[in-house]
Amino acid sequence: MKRNVILLTLLLALAAGRSPAYQEVVKKVKCPLCGAPVSGTVVTNATRTALRLDLKPIGDLPVPNALLVCPGCSFVLFRDHLNPALKDSLNCFVKSEAYRNEAAGNTSYYLLGRIGEFRKLPDKDIAYTYLCASWQTEDDTARYFRYLELARQFYARGRAGSRDSTNEEYVSLCLQECEMLRLLGRFDQAQEVIDKMKRNYMLNLKDYSQAIELETRLISGKNGRPCQMDWKKEKAELVNYEDQVYGLPGFDQMQAGFEMDSLFFGSMDNDVRFFSSWLNGGTITYSKSFLVAMLHPLDPVLPNRTCWYIDYYRYRLVPDWRDFLRIQQEIGAKAGGLEWLRQWQQADSGKVVEARFQGKKLNAVSQSDRENVKAAWAHARLKGSPDYQLKLYRQDHCFCTLYLGIKEQAALVYHASSGRGTSLRDQMMRDADSLTYFKSFGAPLKPSHWLDTLEVDYNPNQQVPSYAVVFPDGKYEINQRGRSAAAE
Repeated sequence: MKRNVILLTLLLALAAGRSPAYQEVVKKVKCPLCGAPVSGTVVTNATRTALRLDLKPIGDLPVPNALLVCPGCSFVLFRDHLNPALKDSLNCFVKSEAYRNEAAGNTSYYLLGRIGEFRKLPDKDIAYTYLCASWQTEDDTARYFRYLELARQFYARGRAGSRDSTNEEYVSLCLQECEMLRLLGRFDQAQEVIDKMKRNYMLNLKDYSQAIELETRLISGKNGRPCQMDWKKEKAELVNYEDQVYGLPGFDQMQAGFEMDSLFFGSMDNDVRFFSSWLNGGTITYSKSFLVAMLHPLDPVLPNRTCWYIDYYRYRLVPDWRDFLRIQQEIGAKAGGLEWLRQWQQADSGKVVEARFQGKKLNAVSQSDRENVKAAWAHARLKGSPDYQLKLYRQDHCFCTLYLGIKEQAALVYHASSGRGTSLRDQMMRDADSLTYFKSFGAPLKPSHWLDTLEVDYNPNQQVPSYAVVFPDGKYEINQRGRSAAAE
């Protein structure tokens, strides 16, 4: 999931009707580097009513959006969660004397720009970060111009490094470099950038004519003041869904029992979408996006990881943490009572039992998968319905999907692949060594429990449906009955 530093955590949507009320929450997290408690007020909902020529939004919102800074190590929390490699790398940088010296007397976005340089982010992203720093210091002339000059340098580097002067990004970089030069009072250089862009750009500049005309008029008048774009006065909503989670009811109760490992936007069809796009020659099936929270319990219980799909509607997250805790308790009571599942999880290191559910619903599966799971459940003659979804991981690789029911003591194994290449998905993984995504799979893991050896993969077109049923005593049966035998 790649996100531009320009918006970091904000999603921009044109307003279709009434503006949502301004909302802010007190965000309480742990610094992902040193673990110190960090808190601060962040805006989750606001309205943009205009846009300046330097892209600064105008409205009932703080600009730029607040970034939390750790009071212990001065790390700027551009993410609340870091993978181990990035954490180790940033830890060394933040502890360096150079960073510590700059932490005093500079803004959060300036420090974020330095972090962006260290991470070798794209020039345009670093430039925008320094531009945001200039907005933080518009009443401090010295720092304002210093940050503007840094933004100009990186916009210029981005423009110079653009391989194709026929794309719109080239024009955007030129206009931003020109705007930085104008605000710095270097009007002749600003006009040179405009003239060079007109010579080099191969396509029609009609879509940018208003911006170019305004820039040219301001440059000719030696006007170095910020200026609004009159044609950009449509109302737009700025919605920060990721920070909304910290203000949902029940958050403090959740934090008492769980730690949030990551928060991102994703789809329930991610795996299906990837494989279908590969098999069908690039045809991609898109599905609704959710805000996804990955959490693990502080106590050693099952499931030992949870993937919660959070829906949103009309600028608000729909469920809250009380819904999460209720469903998590239900799943925990069911999964925790399965001794065979606990034995599997404890048989070797790196084994994870992950629960997945959507909002207030017990299953987090696509519509097509939902129908297939119900069909397999009915064919197996299990009671009630498949209510809980669990995914089993070995060394970070999912190899098994199973379902539990409120009214049923047995479990349905919908998919399981030991890594020997029996299933289509596993064969694809084994034969795709040239793809970066699969390089980490390596050799099949040795089984440490009978569940590791199962090979089933349900498909609605199978004459003999491929699934397994695991009984409460840990014994299991792989289906041998054809579809016509389901009603016998």
